[in-house]
Parts: sequence; structure tokens; C-alpha cells
Amino acid sequence: MSAGIETRAQDGGVVFAVKVAAGASREGIAGQIGGMLKVHICVAREKGKANKALIKLLAKALGVGRGGVQILRGETATIKTIFVSNVNNEQVQTLLESK
Repeated sequence: MSAGIETRAQDGGVVFAVKVAAGASREGIAGQIGGMLKVHICVAREKGKANKALIKLLAKALGVGRGGVQILRGETATIKTIFVSNVNNEQVQTLLESK
């Protein structure tokens, strides 16, 4: 992720876009694509299971509680806008690029 993902500070946290591939064989941060974070989730997109798995994965990667990660837009889409509270742009870039 040499170019980094596009982030912006907002309300005591950071907002960024995530492209989610649900139903993948392995779960994890897969890199970046077009300024967005690319994430693979093992569970299928049904009844919010993939969204819950995404929140859990991002919370763990960023060292925040699950309550600190919110989906602002795109609950039913593959591209989602994510808000993470109590972190700054540099923390997000550093933590996600190290994964």
C-alpha cells in the first residue's frame, strides 16, 4: 500500500473507503485499490454477517473496540464508507499499511 488510502479527519476520528470481497477463502486486509482499502471477508453477504465481520476485522487491525468502527454508507454495497473514532489519519495509514 505504498500510495496509501485516502483518509479524512471527521468528528474525532477518521473516515475512509473500503472495498469488501465477501465469501473469500481467507480473511484479512488485501491491500489498496484506487485509494480505498481492500478487505477480504470469509462470510457471505447475508443478514449483515459480512458487515459484522468487517467491523471486527477493522477494529482489531486498528486497535479500537468494535464500537469505534461504524459503516457510514454502503451497508448493502461492496464499497463502504467507514468511520473509526479516536484515531487520526497517520495512525490509520501506519496501522493499515503494516498489515
